[in-house]
Amino acid sequence: MKLSAPFVGLILAVGAAQAAFPHAEGGLSAREHHKRLGNHARDLVNGRTIVRPRRRSDGTKKCKAKTSSLGAPPSSTAAAPAPAQTSPASTESAAVTTSAAPSPPPSEAPATTSAAPSPPPSEAPATTSVAPPPPPPASSSSAASAASESAGAFALNTLTSSECGASGATEQITATAGPNGAESWLNCGIQGAGWNPPPMQVSDVVSKDLNDALSEPNSPFANCEPYVSYFYQYGGQYGVPPIFLASIAMQESSCDPTKTGGAGEQGLMQITVDKCGAAPNGNCKDPNYNIQQGALFLSGLISDNGGNVLLAVGQYNGWVNGMTEAQATAAADTGCCPCQNNLDYLMQFFNGWVLGTDPTASPRLGQFFNLDICGTGQ
Repeated sequence: MKLSAPFVGLILAVGAAQAAFPHAEGGLSAREHHKRLGNHARDLVNGRTIVRPRRRSDGTKKCKAKTSSLGAPPSSTAAAPAPAQTSPASTESAAVTTSAAPSPPPSEAPATTSAAPSPPPSEAPATTSVAPPPPPPASSSSAASAASESAGAFALNTLTSSECGASGATEQITATAGPNGAESWLNCGIQGAGWNPPPMQVSDVVSKDLNDALSEPNSPFANCEPYVSYFYQYGGQYGVPPIFLASIAMQESSCDPTKTGGAGEQGLMQITVDKCGAAPNGNCKDPNYNIQQGALFLSGLISDNGGNVLLAVGQYNGWVNGMTEAQATAAADTGCCPCQNNLDYLMQFFNGWVLGTDPTASPRLGQFFNLDICGTGQ
């Protein structure tokens, strides 16, 4: 094998050093000396220098052998070079140590991304659940009331009569007309041959639900609020809309349970004394009993007139079929002025109260006002 000039020079330098210190080896033989020189040369060829331990005079070793690298380190130790003062065995141990902490395997890399996955598509509409939900369905009574109104105005009664003609109903309530017809149509014939109203049924009446009317600001039914449960109870029992009963109570007594009429009528519904026989403790003004009797009476009138609600409501106030204006106002010149029939009764009932409107407010509903001279205010 051919040695390069640097290696030859290094060998010669080592030889010179050995010659300069002939006693450093403790009197070694020439043979041993040359053997060690050969080992030095071999070690240099292998890229390392081994410093042999010197022996003390007592034959013990002075230090451990140590290895130092002169050439380029192996690729396995490039990432983590061995410490300067280590034995060959410790160099191998260091290599094992570095391999014991390898970079995470590819299968572990996605672990960090899986810790915070993007939300599944099903969660995207979650913001829509914040939206207020839709309005609850109206009750049957509210639905009927809503059907009676159109865009802020009421629906119209479109009945016609061969004798009285078209109803003359108007969307807006005026002094002499409204959604249930003109007053002249409701009072058809009263200023002529006699009252002969069109065949209007309960189902034809445009009205509000009583609870809806009560919920409005400044409701005209405020006085009736303590008795609402009775109006619903007996309205349901006798097949009469509760607002019809409350409207009669307002028309007759302003929902005052203590009121006594000019002809002795009693309580909220102003029932006549002949209906007081079964009153509790003889108290015909008891609200429960009074409303029950009023509902029973109105229901009977509707039935007796073949369902004609105009005839029934008129008769509740003492009207009779064929009544004329003169007959209705005859009591004005007697000692019982309030005994007159209120000629504006139907207008005030059908275009005022049942629509949740106070007929005594502005505009005041009607055109006769024949009870004004009696001081009743209606």
